[in-house]
Amino acid sequence: MIPPNHPQNPWVLPPMPQEYDSRPPRGKLPQGRRRVSLGELFRGWRAVFLFFVFPLLLYQNLAGSDSFFGWRAVLIRADSMEPGVPKGALVLAKEFPYEELREGDVILYRLPDGQLNTHRIVAREYGLLKTKGDHNLLADALAVTEEMYVAKVRFSIPGHL
Repeated sequence: MIPPNHPQNPWVLPPMPQEYDSRPPRGKLPQGRRRVSLGELFRGWRAVFLFFVFPLLLYQNLAGSDSFFGWRAVLIRADSMEPGVPKGALVLAKEFPYEELREGDVILYRLPDGQLNTHRIVAREYGLLKTKGDHNLLADALAVTEEMYVAKVRFSIPGHL
């Protein structure tokens, strides 16, 4: 019997010649371009989560406060804003002046029953905001007042429930 790494073994492939390697040598990309590894990309997201999102969530839970320096973190539990803000995403919202909100902004507001809702502004009429979920066909029947408004959504981190 021939050992598996023996050169006479018909199943062992010869080493690939160097000229067949289609990838450029490491560090030899044209004109100052640099490869960004997947690990570097995930390290960046981990840093954002570790130094910004995690302390925000911890403060909200331990202090019983809704915001931390004007920032709020909310987990989306409905699919009304898909595909822009998917179900299970973590939304980070920052307090923003009500008067400066415009059509197209995604806002966080409190419904009369106390629940938080996240929808996009589709119109501004008589000082009230008409909102609609991206996935919904019709605009919301209830207009958002300044008292209901909580914060403007700055970005979301997709996740899974």
